[in-house]
Amino acid sequence: MLKVTIYTGGFFHLPIVTEAVRKSFSEVALHSSYPGYYLKKKLHKGIDLYPHISKEIASKLPIWCFSDRPYQLSQIFQNSIKGSLKNLNSDLVIGWAGQTLSVAEVCAVKQIPFLLERGSTHIRWQRERLKIAYKNAGLPENDAEVPSEKYVVAQEKEYELASRIHVPTPLCLRSFEKYCSFDVSQKIRITKYGFNFPSVNQRRKNLTRSDTIKFLFAGTLSVRKGFFDYCTISKKVTTMDASFTAVGRHDNDTKKIIEKFEPNILIKTSQSKEELFTLYYQHDVLIICSYEEGLSMIIPEALSQGMVIIGTSDSGLDEYITNGVNGFILNAGNIDEFLDIIFTLLKDPDVINKMRDNIKNNNTVSPFNSYIDQYNSSIAELMSSN
Repeated sequence: MLKVTIYTGGFFHLPIVTEAVRKSFSEVALHSSYPGYYLKKKLHKGIDLYPHISKEIASKLPIWCFSDRPYQLSQIFQNSIKGSLKNLNSDLVIGWAGQTLSVAEVCAVKQIPFLLERGSTHIRWQRERLKIAYKNAGLPENDAEVPSEKYVVAQEKEYELASRIHVPTPLCLRSFEKYCSFDVSQKIRITKYGFNFPSVNQRRKNLTRSDTIKFLFAGTLSVRKGFFDYCTISKKVTTMDASFTAVGRHDNDTKKIIEKFEPNILIKTSQSKEELFTLYYQHDVLIICSYEEGLSMIIPEALSQGMVIIGTSDSGLDEYITNGVNGFILNAGNIDEFLDIIFTLLKDPDVINKMRDNIKNNNTVSPFNSYIDQYNSSIAELMSSN
């Protein structure tokens, strides 16, 4: 019987990771910062759950309670799992980057293979891009969003100690190659996320010049995701045959962005997954202005519902989009590029119709089974080398 132990102070792609490892391991133990009732609701049965919720409690405190919020929350989680590490006995351990340096250190001593999940770009790449985003937004850097040098160094130590590092896109791999040693880059494997999405039940109506083209922004209304650029775009497109909607969680910068940029946008709060997929179907074009992401999860979601995407190369978009075929890949922060494409679509909506056909005929969204196969192939390779 093989056992895998997972440590995570986050959630993000945890459900697909736990589902993948169930194929290779008869015993799955999960140490999470999330409460047990939430994990039971979201994850497959048969996983041994060990909640350590002090980090999630602390995360509800006001920002002024922290001097270095990301690093301090990481330390709170790692302190909460100390007891479990004393008797750690497992064939493989999986940790979440930024949260599990202490786990990596214990695995190194006990010679347990340690797989690090990094669902985004290299931490230094991330910080560099976020600094540019805040500069472009004209807002002071938010210490809760831009990682400190202390946090960056701690995560780089995780990279060094890891036996294997999983990233979701070629963008992430390129970011590692820029900042890490050859030895670290050799540990990296791309595991392209797989999904099971609801199919579009009705054929979308072809757009004509008389139709209003509906643009959508989905995700946290933050500096990192370039929400301020979307606000600027909405004010520069004044024609009546375009509408702009934004849906997503508000963070500590959202109010500042709205007050400064005064967008011409219908703003909705976070929606359930079912409501979000309804919005995808009700809109024509998804706009992604992100300055840094390993993979914006809304990309495959929106494609599954036949949406055309205009997005940045910093969102992982090139994993799913062929520029000019089923969407457009642009440079983050270049408003003129976005406006050129938007006015082209408004002038000739048939471009959207043709791209919808390309999306339908060239399914770019990986099925979940492909992800499971990739993940377990990587695990098998790792286990056989130890």
